[in-house]
Amino acid sequence: MKRFTIIDVDWKEFPMHPEKFDGYQLSLKCKVVFEEPIERNEECGYSDDKFCFTLIALDDEGFAIFEVEFWDYSLPAIGKKSRVISKRFSCEQEEYDLIHSWVLK
Repeated sequence: MKRFTIIDVDWKEFPMHPEKFDGYQLSLKCKVVFEEPIERNEECGYSDDKFCFTLIALDDEGFAIFEVEFWDYSLPAIGKKSRVISKRFSCEQEEYDLIHSWVLK
């Protein structure tokens, strides 16, 4: 298993139309940097490594208030060590208020 580091985490908020959905879309972008370059798998041409991670934000009491999962389709290209990845998702107003007060500081 290759080790990696998450750097340059960036957030953007997009209010949604209240008549359609009372909430926001959030966009999360970050850079994943592996210690070693991604290797080629001769059988299928893809990397040998499956890749997934979950970013979790905790409140002051240690409860998870926010989780975002990234899966193996976000791997860097073969021979590369890093890639900027992003994910966009919707949340209701109540969830957004909680996320904004704890995470988007």
